[in-house]
Amino acid sequence: MRKLNRHARMTRRIKFKDGKGGAYACIDVGLASTSKVVEIRLDYLFGIGLVLFLLCFFSVLECLRPHFFLHDDNASFFLPDFLQTYDTLTKTGSLAEVNFYQYGGEPVIELGQSGVLYPPSYFCVGLTRLLGDSRWAVDLMIISHFIVGAVGLLVWQRLRGTDPVLAFFAACLWVISPFVLLVCSSGCAFAYTVAYLPWIFCALDQLAQRPGLRSSLFVALPMTLYFYSGVVQIYAYVVLFAVLYVFFHLTSSLKQNCAVLMWFAFAGIVILIFALPLLLPILHAILASVDRSQPMRPDLALENSLSLRTIFKTQFFIFNKQDISGLNSSLFFCPDLVLVPLALLGLRYRSSFIRACRFLALAVIALLLSTRAYIFLLLLPFFNRLRWPFKVFIFWKFFLLLFIFVGLTAWLEQVPALRKVRRLILAGLSAIVLVLTTGVVFFEQDSALFSHTQLPGLQTDLASVINPLQGRAMAVGKFVDDGRYLYRYLAYRYSTVFQLPNIGGYNPLIGRDAYSFGLSMQIPNVYPRAISPQDRIEMNRKCVRYLLINPNTLNGMAALRLDGIKVLLRDPDRIVLENLQADPMIVSDSGTSYGTFAYHGNSLFVPLSGKAETIGVSLNFSSNWWCRVDRGPWTQPVYRSDRIWSPVPASGRLLEVRYFDSSFRAGLMLSSFLILAVVSILIVFWRISKLLSLKL
Repeated sequence: MRKLNRHARMTRRIKFKDGKGGAYACIDVGLASTSKVVEIRLDYLFGIGLVLFLLCFFSVLECLRPHFFLHDDNASFFLPDFLQTYDTLTKTGSLAEVNFYQYGGEPVIELGQSGVLYPPSYFCVGLTRLLGDSRWAVDLMIISHFIVGAVGLLVWQRLRGTDPVLAFFAACLWVISPFVLLVCSSGCAFAYTVAYLPWIFCALDQLAQRPGLRSSLFVALPMTLYFYSGVVQIYAYVVLFAVLYVFFHLTSSLKQNCAVLMWFAFAGIVILIFALPLLLPILHAILASVDRSQPMRPDLALENSLSLRTIFKTQFFIFNKQDISGLNSSLFFCPDLVLVPLALLGLRYRSSFIRACRFLALAVIALLLSTRAYIFLLLLPFFNRLRWPFKVFIFWKFFLLLFIFVGLTAWLEQVPALRKVRRLILAGLSAIVLVLTTGVVFFEQDSALFSHTQLPGLQTDLASVINPLQGRAMAVGKFVDDGRYLYRYLAYRYSTVFQLPNIGGYNPLIGRDAYSFGLSMQIPNVYPRAISPQDRIEMNRKCVRYLLINPNTLNGMAALRLDGIKVLLRDPDRIVLENLQADPMIVSDSGTSYGTFAYHGNSLFVPLSGKAETIGVSLNFSSNWWCRVDRGPWTQPVYRSDRIWSPVPASGRLLEVRYFDSSFRAGLMLSSFLILAVVSILIVFWRISKLLSLKL
């Protein structure tokens, strides 16, 4: 019965006249040949094999080097935000909009890469919480995105007609490369690019071949998900290369070109509509940013650009330190270049050569933009606010790989009789490339990291001496350069992990008001000079009660000699001081100090004393702060002297100070309205087309 049902699904009965007396006859017509079914099953097997292979590879990688991807920004930037956004959602049922532990109340959604609107970040943190150690959230996030990207490249190559063995190795080489693995061990932003880039260009291929609503939405889906990850800079590069790729697909048919461009524009409109809840906060952050509100100077924008000479020397295992945050040039080693000669043999025929030229052109553009030729990109709006051209190198890796495998596919198919032999040769060479990649990654990781910033645990001994209700902390002096121990001083965003308020923080899009409130501290969130009398007054006003100093530095020793200082904790390389002159976090206009309050998600709750007075809470200035008493109506507080002030009645029992991100809400409302408008227009057009077809 099962065989009969399967046969019925694969056939269709067609009835026709036999031409002799009008009688009808029936025949069974096959819908899918046996070879096609075998090919589909083979694709499934290769897909499953690819996933299993990558799981085994990364399991071995993590066993040999636990927390392989928990370095630099992954430890000091991404993980703190992932933990905070997850806790806010699970404990309060609302999205995280503010971080009370940085800059006196730092906007979270405006940060972009905080993962507030990105579902995978919640899934990874939730799963690792169940497993008992949420530090694995970053590794899980990166590895899962690698698998998604590898499967995407396998699917795309099979749709393009690439041999399944070649498609399998192309997917492996896309993920397992020095640049991808080593850069992602410092910043997971590139893992999102690895995941979505194959799916985006696969969708663009479908759009170019069959323009329509379905293919347009297929383009919009991965582009929208990718934007929600918040990686604005690399996303801008993806848009640039996507536009170029579409134009490279234009043909001599005017009708076809118009259809492709029209549906590509429609996909852009859909992406824009769904992106508004995150786009508007990011635009607001850029306009208010200390560093990005104006176009960058060319010399700053071109920092950390590559040289073609360095890239060339790297291919011969000549690795050396570069002026790219101290990185080792092994990042730019491309062992898949050994496959280029065989690929060029397959490009002797015009059809395969034209297909490969699209990818070669994009690869050359990406390579040039990763050098000082990036200066031409500064002529475009928005791009003149981006920096570090070496980030474009990942697109060189992507398009070079596609160029190679277009050529290898053509070479494999030139002589059918030698297909098996050539496939075996290519499989062997690809395996050698994977071994070379793995060896370079293992031997060069320590020297190819942006920094050795790590997070050994989610608990800190500072919790026993720092009371978050008494005031904020601040690090003073110069600490260990490689970053292995900066979590002990609450540098970068580690105060968010331990939920101990810090006066500063780490935010590439930090606004002017928050930057001023945080005493102009940014990376690595350590006070860079000796504390002057004027600095001391400002610190006291902003409730800096705890100082973490390095006693082996001049600035640290100067802080130790300040008046009104009490030693709380003493280590050989760290002393924790209490500044007894710091103002309390919450006071009234009558001078009453409130030592009891609670942070809860986006709100700060203050139990009231039963007196009619005005309460002042030490927070960063923002028009997004609102207050209410006993769940009454929301009112806008007044800001003065680094505090927001709200009057409370004598009958009041509880004051709530809440942060509402107005840009996010405006984007959400506008997005909802436009979605309804577009859907309504499509329904109207569909109904009109139905009526016209009925009349005809």
